[in-house]
Amino acid sequence: MSSRLGDKLPKKTDPKIFEKMVRDCAYKKYNKNFMLYGSNGQDQHGIDINTPNADIVIQCKNYTTNSIRALKEAIEKDYSTAVDYFVNEKEIPLKTFIVATSVEKSADRNTQFQDFVIEQNQNNNVNIEVWFWEDIEETILVNSDLLHKYYPEYIFNEKELRKVHTDNEAYAKSFSETLFLHKEKSDSKVNLCSLFVMPKYDNSKTDLEDKLSAFVKSDERFLFIEGDAGCGKSTLVSWMNYHLQDNDDTAKNIFGDRQVITIRLRSLDKEVISENGLMSAILRYINLDKKEDLYNRFPNAVMVLDGFDELCMIEGISDHNSLIYNFHNDRIRTYHYIITSRPQYIEKEINTNISCYRITLQHFDKDNREKWIEHYTSPNCCGQTLNDEIKDYIINISDDTDSAICDTPMTLYMLAAKNISKELTKNSWKLYHHIFYRELSETEYNQMIVEKYESYENPVNQHRDILYRISEEIAYKMYQTNNNRLYVVSDEIKKIITYLSGKETKLENNDALQRMIKRCYALCNYWKETGDGAVEFYHNNIRDFFLCEKIYRELNAIYTDYKLSENEKIGKLIEFFKQFTKAPLQNMVCKFIFLRAEKDVAKPNSFVYKEKEQRLLPYLFEEMLTNGELYDNLHEKKHIQAIVNILSCTAQVYRHIYEYILVEEEYIKWWNDVKNVNTKSDIIQYFFKEIFKHELMCENGISISNKMDISQICLDDKNLENLDFMYANLRGANLSGADLKNVDLSGAGLISADLRGANLTFADLSGADLNGAKLFGANLSGATLPDGFEGDNQEEQVQHLKVMNIEGLEI
Repeated sequence: MSSRLGDKLPKKTDPKIFEKMVRDCAYKKYNKNFMLYGSNGQDQHGIDINTPNADIVIQCKNYTTNSIRALKEAIEKDYSTAVDYFVNEKEIPLKTFIVATSVEKSADRNTQFQDFVIEQNQNNNVNIEVWFWEDIEETILVNSDLLHKYYPEYIFNEKELRKVHTDNEAYAKSFSETLFLHKEKSDSKVNLCSLFVMPKYDNSKTDLEDKLSAFVKSDERFLFIEGDAGCGKSTLVSWMNYHLQDNDDTAKNIFGDRQVITIRLRSLDKEVISENGLMSAILRYINLDKKEDLYNRFPNAVMVLDGFDELCMIEGISDHNSLIYNFHNDRIRTYHYIITSRPQYIEKEINTNISCYRITLQHFDKDNREKWIEHYTSPNCCGQTLNDEIKDYIINISDDTDSAICDTPMTLYMLAAKNISKELTKNSWKLYHHIFYRELSETEYNQMIVEKYESYENPVNQHRDILYRISEEIAYKMYQTNNNRLYVVSDEIKKIITYLSGKETKLENNDALQRMIKRCYALCNYWKETGDGAVEFYHNNIRDFFLCEKIYRELNAIYTDYKLSENEKIGKLIEFFKQFTKAPLQNMVCKFIFLRAEKDVAKPNSFVYKEKEQRLLPYLFEEMLTNGELYDNLHEKKHIQAIVNILSCTAQVYRHIYEYILVEEEYIKWWNDVKNVNTKSDIIQYFFKEIFKHELMCENGISISNKMDISQICLDDKNLENLDFMYANLRGANLSGADLKNVDLSGAGLISADLRGANLTFADLSGADLNGAKLFGANLSGATLPDGFEGDNQEEQVQHLKVMNIEGLEI
């Protein structure tokens, strides 16, 4: 029969596998047992395969060349050698000498070989046969057991040959490939195989390999493996497939004799998912028509589905649970399913409707990090050098700080491969900036992307400013969703690039550069072969870092524009901050602002330096507090909350840069005319707490003092509980009847302040200046008094204040 194929089976290049394939084909043709003859290093007398009585022998020529002359010469030599040994010397009745070759059979070759074979068969008693690749291929295609044995990724029916596509091989290959920062280094052993440290999960002491093995042997059908970005979910899938490829003890322990189907979920077709569900999309991707075909091809399989979160992000799928439920109902019921995802994509209540296990991979702890360093530096593994300072930094990472981004394998690799200096580890902003601005733009990773998708004359690192800025805009896009959607899809990326094209002269009218940027824009990006995809950050701290950078970039541009007058600058500042309607800034954004201010306070071209010179904040904030017309066109459903968010973000930015601006005895001056604020600002009267409640950040023992100048402010009867007024100037402030429970007033200036009837329970007044203050009826239970005294009850507290003889204090 003719194979009638548009696509051929790929030839086997390994000569031993080719010999075994030919042996099995011979059995199918002659219904006789055939065996491999001899082994490497032995005299095989011109043959590779024979029957037990040697009446039929086979010589295999797994040629990569189609040279007819070379093939004829080889046949003549091997034929003569076989006849001399088996017939003349051993007197074995050899009847047929077969040459099995991987050479393709075409019309001209067929004529030459027909003449050659006819000539040989006329002059000899031993018949010669030649099996071309098409003959071998045809035998395999009509025997499904051979197709399954040698080409498990293919199926053949009477209509066509199909390659059954899985991602097993790709995952296995990625486990042994040289990692991206070492690709240009010769003989590098730095790969996942050498570096791999088994992640821990939940708080279990059971090894993850044993957990996987127990699941495959259990009656449960689903195992959800969750974990934050970069913590090793896909690496774990690669690890499994690597061992499967070798069929070693690890693979046998986990899967036994079960087949495994691995699918990278982000590669599935969106339209098929939306129309027919996840199982249909998997079948389409695998290249099968129906579940029965899948079951017949893989009757007892474990299906590994990697990246459920990525699938949902890329395809814009919001109803995550329904997708899982429908897949559960449509599944092949004898299969086991392992699904990886970030947290929050597979809801907890799904456990009540689906029989499943659920585990969460942990970030690397100290023990994991020490093992990782051992693998990185050991001559038996990667054999790389690592300076002692970075080694100590990695080992002693605190899980409670922003340095926790460095407890994932990817960031450990970045730190180690680049030998980050100890100085950078002292300031997280400097560390992040060095990694994401300097190092990533220099990597082979970005260069490979360009080579794959675009030919562009300039290397990626010449455009690091643009790449960096796109990441800023991505972070800002996430803020605009109140960080409820922590990814940006490719269409949004295109809009960002279009937006930047009007602001960056390099991008404007430069289609080639824009296309290149679309492929290299992000620190952590995913895209499918169609060009669709989504981008997300490896860690929320990285997102917050880039939002800090966005804020700094915009403010620097306004403050340093010499063409703008003071009023024009204030107007532009207001327009900028009006974009922050969704929520106050995350604490980590503020922390990065604080840390960057330390670096920028002495730079003449930084907005921190310019604010120190120009002092625009009092004019800016007073205008924002008293001019309600500024907010008329916000178009926000929760209008008042949007205004509060704007003012909160403005306050957060300035409170965190002023630590490095203020000198001793100075305060942050929020407005010029307090009477104007008191009489015209309902916002400050009713929402002071919401605007100023946000925690001030600190790092490495540096505390931020809250030296606010809010003297003469009217906040009577307001709820100010838990606020921080440390070192604030509250001279003459009206705080009568205010709820000041748990308020930090340490070091505050309360000269002539009105605190009558205020609730000061558990407030901290240590070091506060109460000269001339009014404290009639104030509740002081549990409060710390200016000299540090804490009485047991109200009467004792009042008596102690009287004994202190504070000048002008009314109590």
